[in-house]
Amino acid sequence: MLAATTAHLAAILILAMALLMLAAPVGYRLRLWSAVSALTKVTALGLLAGAAAAALALVSLAAGGWRVGPGTTLMLLAIIVVGAVAVILPLRVKRTAARLPFNDVSTDTMAAPEFEALLPPRRAEAPGATGAYDSARLAALQQARYPALAPLRLAARRSEAFDRALAVARALGWT
Repeated sequence: MLAATTAHLAAILILAMALLMLAAPVGYRLRLWSAVSALTKVTALGLLAGAAAAALALVSLAAGGWRVGPGTTLMLLAIIVVGAVAVILPLRVKRTAARLPFNDVSTDTMAAPEFEALLPPRRAEAPGATGAYDSARLAALQQARYPALAPLRLAARRSEAFDRALAVARALGWT
């Protein structure tokens, strides 16, 4: 009884995880929530569902769920693997983020271009954030991580270079 119940709950939770992981980017794309909410709330809830599913699958196996049949055993093992990934992935991302403590880079760290179109959405997602490139804090970090990143010097006039870059962006379908 316990094995079957926990197996069913594990299967439901792993499906919930899949739906939440799909809902995060789709909801962001449909403007139902912000990128920050998609990552910190919807995705996190999905990862928690996956971890809970793995724990329940382990309980089911320990309670004799493997006796139900090979299909159930394989399903429970798959849930454990997917749930383990749900636990390990955020830990790896957190460790990587600690090594790369910034998300904006500039080819010119002393005179970084200012964001204009991006500032309102950034401020809406993180009230109080300036959204500006903090060259005093980030220049040394960026130099250490990306030493070859530097301004590209062109023989063309600035307006000509901008027009060419804009044409490429439009050809790629960027807005």
